[in-house]
Amino acid sequence: RGTARGHDVLRAWLGHAGATFATRGVYAGGDAVVVAQHGVWRDAATGAPGGEAEVATRFRVDGGHVAELERFDDLAVALQAAG
Repeated sequence: RGTARGHDVLRAWLGHAGATFATRGVYAGGDAVVVAQHGVWRDAATGAPGGEAEVATRFRVDGGHVAELERFDDLAVALQAAG
């Protein structure tokens, strides 16, 4: 939750969040890509499931690189934010 910037922040979060995401669908147009996902969160210490949800991630691509990403709890809202 929240906002942060930089590769190091994302890399650190992915390393400790205990989250995995299975792609359910991909929607692309212009510089935006929205990926519908099923997310599963596990306790970092025990590996026990902590929760799961359908989520969507909006990516903005600039020059062939991901310049921004934002996660949403609702696919329709993510698609709207992507334009």
